[in-house]
Amino acid sequence: MAVTPLVESSTRKDDRPLRIALVVDGVLPWSKGGRETMYDALVPRWEAEGIEVTTYTMRWWTTPPDGRRLRALVPRLEMYSGSRRSIRQGVFFALGTTRLLVQPFDVIVADHMPYLHLFPLRVVAWVRGVRLIVPWHEIWGRSYWIHYMGGLGRLGATIERWAARLPDLNIAGSATVAAQLDSLGVAEHRVKLINYGMDRAALATTSPASDAPELLCVGRLAPHKGIHLALQALAILLSEGRHVHLGIIGDGAQRAELEALAHELDLRDHVRWYGEFDELSDVWSVIASARVLVFPSEREGFGLTVAEAQALGTPVVISDHLHNLAKDLVTDGATGSIVPAGDHAALATACGAWLDSMTSREEITSLFWQAHPELDWNTTSERWLAAIDPG
Repeated sequence: MAVTPLVESSTRKDDRPLRIALVVDGVLPWSKGGRETMYDALVPRWEAEGIEVTTYTMRWWTTPPDGRRLRALVPRLEMYSGSRRSIRQGVFFALGTTRLLVQPFDVIVADHMPYLHLFPLRVVAWVRGVRLIVPWHEIWGRSYWIHYMGGLGRLGATIERWAARLPDLNIAGSATVAAQLDSLGVAEHRVKLINYGMDRAALATTSPASDAPELLCVGRLAPHKGIHLALQALAILLSEGRHVHLGIIGDGAQRAELEALAHELDLRDHVRWYGEFDELSDVWSVIASARVLVFPSEREGFGLTVAEAQALGTPVVISDHLHNLAKDLVTDGATGSIVPAGDHAALATACGAWLDSMTSREEITSLFWQAHPELDWNTTSERWLAAIDPG
């Protein structure tokens, strides 16, 4: 049963700025990902409108950063236990959110991950008489939870279903997520579709790197990202006589396993392990110079890197997995290719086709923006502000 909205809008008793409590366990530059990039883009735009934003997170820093309103709810805890999200971290972060009971704010915006914190935040919002707004990047559903956690997945799916019914407003990052929230029993008036965005002007001025490999993977080194498939596809391309290299930007628990696979496939001289970059602009430079972005992930809530690559004129070869919503960003045959999930041979074939393609970067960029003109952070920010403070 859905929770009845507590208040219609954020209430202020004077003319002071609206105060947003942004609750998210990962923030740039310490934690890198699409959601961290989203908040990093939106917060300055909200502050430019006179809004006071305080980000409540883990203690990622040793020295308090200048110019940012960051507050630690708990010490820094490992977000992953092996290749899976840490239950321990989720529990402690949830407990830490009770500290918001004595903090000043007018509205709570809480990222849906790692789920458990939404339950105490519902209580905090009720006690404080403010709205709880939750952006959802993806919905896993029962089958994927079981795939991810085995028998415990049934509990995970139950937590996800009830967590989706707690907020006064759920922000869906895509039409697919909006439909999935509806399937979880969330009332239509509690779901608002607000697409992600990109810094279009900054992307347009990106200078390509001088030494990028032909093929590139970008993302955390975790099993669901499918980097092993990219390595296997590279081996096929080399066996065909192609002189190609694969660059891998990112780090994670699977690094040693993937390096061992590269060694087994005799790819050592054809793989470049970049690790993580401090600046997003440096990632863009490599993407803008690579010939193909290889993206065989089986699970993405949006896929910001996929969008950025096409905006930079780099075609994307992507997995047609049920939970990979990034495939919705690719126009098959025009700005990239969508291949069967888990099929490294199909991945290799598509990469080879784009390596041989005469399609220009300018054409790919133009086709992408024609298909997705809404993906702009300024437009996204305006829609967010209208949702946060409708009155």
